[in-house]
Parts: sequence; C-alpha cells; structure tokens
Amino acid sequence: MLDFTFPQRNEDGAAAYEAGDHLGLCPSNRAVNVAFMKEHLLDIPSFTHPLVLLETTGQARVWKEADDFPQYLCFDDILNYVVDLSRLPSQEVLRMMLRHAATKKDQEELKMLVDDSAKLEKWEKKCNTFCDTLREFPSVQLPSAEVGSVLE
Repeated sequence: MLDFTFPQRNEDGAAAYEAGDHLGLCPSNRAVNVAFMKEHLLDIPSFTHPLVLLETTGQARVWKEADDFPQYLCFDDILNYVVDLSRLPSQEVLRMMLRHAATKKDQEELKMLVDDSAKLEKWEKKCNTFCDTLREFPSVQLPSAEVGSVLE
C-alpha cells in the first residue's frame, strides 16, 4: 500500500497540483549493488553536492546549467535511481569496459564478447546484470561520467 502526503493544499483541503503535474515512482537499485559499483568507479564526484553539467566547446570548458537536467540531483541519486544496475550491459557498455580493463585476460575476454556475436549470445545466458559483469571482469575501473551516460 502506498500513502502520499501533499504538504500544499488548496482552499478545499485537497492536494494542490496543476494540470500536467505527475508523480513518478522510481525503484532504487539494491544498496549492495550501489556500494559495489562505487568500488569500480573513477573520478567520483561528491555524493552529497548537486551536480552541474559541464559543457565542452572545442578546447574551452564552460559551466552551463541545462534546462533538461534535474536540479539538485546528486551522484548518489544517479547511482540509486537513474542508472539501471539490474540489466545486462549492451555491446556499447562492453566496449567501454574493454577500454578500461587493466589486465590482458579481461581485455581479451571483453574483446571476444564485443567482436563475436555468437559468444556474446552464449555469455548473455549466464551473466545477467551490470554488477555481475563487473564481478566477472574485476580489473575494470570505469569513469563515473561515462557510466552515467551509458547506463540510463
């Protein structure tokens, strides 16, 4: 059962909302998977300070607030509610992992999955989540910004 509390009320005592307002329910990732993911990320921003988009134009880096980027969203929120750690990584994500694998063994196995669709299909049947994949390739350390951009 769900119960919602609406702090703002209209004159009739009903919940105050306007046309177009909607409620979103976002299931969170399991805490153990979020903690595991944090161990495999590089360049982790503060978990408690809101993120701001950094736009790069040529050689210049300019801070720019984007209208379509949620305000007051922390990196911890992204790991808990935005990225989907429960699904199997796509070939694009496996390519990213290949670029960041530190051992020859992990590089060779990831390259095989990226290049051979038959081996990828067989592998997909035994491995079922993003975190399972990281456990299989322990040398992979991923840049946090890249993870946020490919796992949404």
